[in-house]
Amino acid sequence: MGRKKEIALIHKTEMNNIFFIGTLHCGFTENSELEDIIRSLNPSLLLLEMLDTDIINNTITWYPNEMVFGMKLAQSMKVDYLWFDSKLSVLKKWVTKRNEQEIIEKQELIIKKYSRKDFNKEELNKKLSHISDSIIDQEKWNQRENEMKTNIIDILLKQKNKKIMIITGVGHIPFFQKKFPKANFPLT
Repeated sequence: MGRKKEIALIHKTEMNNIFFIGTLHCGFTENSELEDIIRSLNPSLLLLEMLDTDIINNTITWYPNEMVFGMKLAQSMKVDYLWFDSKLSVLKKWVTKRNEQEIIEKQELIIKKYSRKDFNKEELNKKLSHISDSIIDQEKWNQRENEMKTNIIDILLKQKNKKIMIITGVGHIPFFQKKFPKANFPLT
């Protein structure tokens, strides 16, 4: 079967077993809430927005807490887990740590007013991305999302007939909704 046919097959028949969960980084996704979601969906495979090299080399301390927690919970539940992130940095070349921190602080002011579930909806998601647009190279952002999509498709082609939960930042949910329209987005 050719690659296009395999991808078409995934989009038509297997998306009812695929669940995308959007999280807020910087400690705004409670581990207990994420654990409840993972346990209630009971996936046979968990996909995390992490890099393979970081997991293999155990250099995961810089990842958002919910990604590390998800990986450790999968291990304790004896659920298989894989990764799908892109190595591409999306920040503009001039961005400093201080610039990043300023953006995070502005976003935190908005985040504190809502729940994590609210940001799985596109209108609130846009409020966060509007703040970070000044430091994000949009072309690289688009490339990164397409690389993540390709990585997910490659995994789906090898993991047929499994219940798969994909944990990603809420900023990617609108993209994945467009690219995987038949998948489940239970928090949107």
